[in-house]
Amino acid sequence: MKRALFMTVGTGVGLDKENKVRNLAHGLLSSIESYNPDKIVFFGSEESIETVESLKEQYYEKKGKELENYEFVRLKDIDDFYECYTRIEEEVKEEEKEGNEIIIDYTSGTKTMTTSAAICAMLYQKKLSLVAGKRGENGVVTPGTEAARVQNLFAAYDKYLLDRAKEAFNSYRFGEAMGYLDRIYYKI
Repeated sequence: MKRALFMTVGTGVGLDKENKVRNLAHGLLSSIESYNPDKIVFFGSEESIETVESLKEQYYEKKGKELENYEFVRLKDIDDFYECYTRIEEEVKEEEKEGNEIIIDYTSGTKTMTTSAAICAMLYQKKLSLVAGKRGENGVVTPGTEAARVQNLFAAYDKYLLDRAKEAFNSYRFGEAMGYLDRIYYKI
C-alpha cells in the first residue's frame, strides 16, 4: 500500500514576505519528512504556488534531490467551502480507488481550506495531522521546533456513531443500532 499526503497550502503570516513563505514551507517540509509519502497532493491558490516552490527548494537543499510525485490542485476560491471540500473529497476518492493510505495535513491555508480538509478526514476516517511546535512571534511555529502531530478524531467519530445508534434504536432498527455500537472505538 502506498501513502498519499494531502496538504492544504497557504502563503504564511507576517510582514516579511520572503521569510513568511520560507518559514511556512519549512514547516510543511517537516510533515513530508515525518510521513515520507509516496505521493503528495497540495491544495491551494495561485499565490500558494510560491510556498510550494520554496518547499521544493528546501527539500533539494536538504536531500540533494528533487521533490517528486506531487501534484498541485488549484483552488479558485479559497474561501468557498463547497469548492474546497469537493476538490479534497474528489482526490480522497481517487486515492481510495488505488487502495492507498491517506494522511491529511491541515497545517496551512485559509480557515475554509483547513476546515474542509478536517471535515473530509472525519467523514472518510483518514488520519488528520498538523505541524506544531514552539510558537514565537505572531504565533508562528519557530523553525527547528516543528513536529507532525496526528489528531485523534475518535471522540467525534464515536459521538456521530452513538447518535446514529440512538436514531436506529428509537426507530426499532435494533440490528442497525448494534452495528453502529460495534464500530465505536472507545467502548461505553
